[in-house]
Amino acid sequence: MEHFHANDCNGYIPGSGSANYREIVQGLLEINYSGYYPSKSSTSSQARKP
Repeated sequence: MEHFHANDCNGYIPGSGSANYREIVQGLLEINYSGYYPSKSSTSSQARKP
């Protein structure tokens, strides 16, 4: 997988709705996903790999 984009069930940032992001992140870790995870404090509209 090259890119992962997340919104919560309510259409807002992860953690603001009812989606279970612990399971989602665990799945990404299990497949050794090494892409960029935008943080809650990110102000950029486009995430970039470091």
